[in-house]
Amino acid sequence: MGYSRTWTGSFRIEPPVAEEHASAFERLIAETAHLGRCGWVLSAGRVFLAGDATSLEARPRGWLEWDGGEKFAAGQEWLEVLVSAFFAPRHYSLTGQVTWEGEEPGDTGELSVVGEVVTSKREQEATPELDDDERARWVSLLQVPDVAQRLEALDVLSSSDTPSPGLVTIVARVLLTDTSERVRLAAAELLRDLGPAAKTAEPALISALDDTTDFVAAAAAEALGLLCEGPAVIAALEAANRSASWTLRFRATEALERLKR
Repeated sequence: MGYSRTWTGSFRIEPPVAEEHASAFERLIAETAHLGRCGWVLSAGRVFLAGDATSLEARPRGWLEWDGGEKFAAGQEWLEVLVSAFFAPRHYSLTGQVTWEGEEPGDTGELSVVGEVVTSKREQEATPELDDDERARWVSLLQVPDVAQRLEALDVLSSSDTPSPGLVTIVARVLLTDTSERVRLAAAELLRDLGPAAKTAEPALISALDDTTDFVAAAAAEALGLLCEGPAVIAALEAANRSASWTLRFRATEALERLKR
C-alpha cells in the first residue's frame, strides 16, 4: 500500500557530488530506511566549463532526481532529510524546481530548493484580477517586516490574470532593496517568468549580479540571458563569469551561450 506521485524535473547539485561522497549518500539512505523509501537519486549531467561557453564536460552525480519508482509521495520530507544530513554538511548546494502530480485529482504542485531552504507550493487557479485598492494593499505588504508576507505579496501580484503595468518596476525595486535573500531571489525569478515584459528591468538585473548572495546573483544572470540582449548585458555577464562564485559563473556561462547563438 502507499500513495504515488509522479515527479518531473531535477535539482542541480553545485558542485557535483565528489566520488568519495557517493557512498556516503547510499549509506545515509540505508540508515534512514525506517523512514520509508527514498525516491531521490544522484544522476549524471552535462555542464558548461567555467570561463568557456563552448565546452561541455560530463560530470557524474551533478543532479538529484526521482528514481521513477512507485509509492513515493514524501518528496519534500526526504529532500529536507538529504539537505540537512548530506548536502549541507558537505557544502553542496541544491537549486531548482520539480513538479509533482499525485493519484488524487488536483494533487499537483511544485517542490523547490535553494541552498538549505526547501519549499513546496500546490498548484492553484489564477488569482482573479485585482482592483486598484487590492493591488495597493499587496504592494504595501512588500514593506512589512515578515518575510513570509513579502513572499506571498510577490506571488499574488504576479499571479493575477493581467499583471499591472507597474509590476516590473515594483519587483525590480524589491530585487535591489529587500533585506531577505529569499525575497530577492523570488523577485529575480519573477522577473524571469514575466518574460519580454520584464526587459525594462535590465539595469536592476545587471546590478543584481553583484548581490552578496550567490543564488540571487545567479538568478539575475539567468534572467538576463532569457530576457535581454546587447553589449551592456554581454559585458556584465562576462564580468560575472570571472566571479569567485561557481554558481554565478555557471549561470553566466549559460546566459552567454544563449545570447551568442
